[in-house]
Amino acid sequence: MSKRNKSKYAMLGMLSLKPMSGYDIKKNIERGIGSFWNESFSQIYPILRQLTNEGLATVSIEEQIGKPNRNVYSITEQGRAELKEWLDEPIIGQYPMRIELLLKLFFAHNVSPNVMITHVESFQTQMADTLMEYKEVEASLLKKLDSKKESIHYQYMTLKFGIYFCDATLKWCDQVIDDLKKLA
Repeated sequence: MSKRNKSKYAMLGMLSLKPMSGYDIKKNIERGIGSFWNESFSQIYPILRQLTNEGLATVSIEEQIGKPNRNVYSITEQGRAELKEWLDEPIIGQYPMRIELLLKLFFAHNVSPNVMITHVESFQTQMADTLMEYKEVEASLLKKLDSKKESIHYQYMTLKFGIYFCDATLKWCDQVIDDLKKLA
């Protein structure tokens, strides 16, 4: 169970929302699940080829005027069945966070506190920007919550995680900056 390639299921999940190109998937990941999951183009395209080779997705070519053709992928019934099987599995283990700021802060006794203040302030700005983006997405989703489309409700639930995470992180940044100023 734990050996499954989770990126494969992220792609199947995205395609379960609607047919998409690799570019569309990347943008939907950034706006939809970016607070807790990320995929690069170098991961997306090989997985999409794998999904089509395994019969879990199909690809159609969408012609565009003045632009290169787009490959649009759709999930198959076999793909939906595999996604459902994975969704039914229990979650095993912990998922480690990899935040470079925390790694640097842990070893910050080797530099001036002012160096870390700069790093935390930069991180705080990035987190505030991310929170603003999430709030924009939230406003859009709130307009759709009355819809009968069930996926909107689950998307909203995961978005709230990102919003709460950003809020908590911004409070943490304020506290750490105060602590670092006392050390400086």
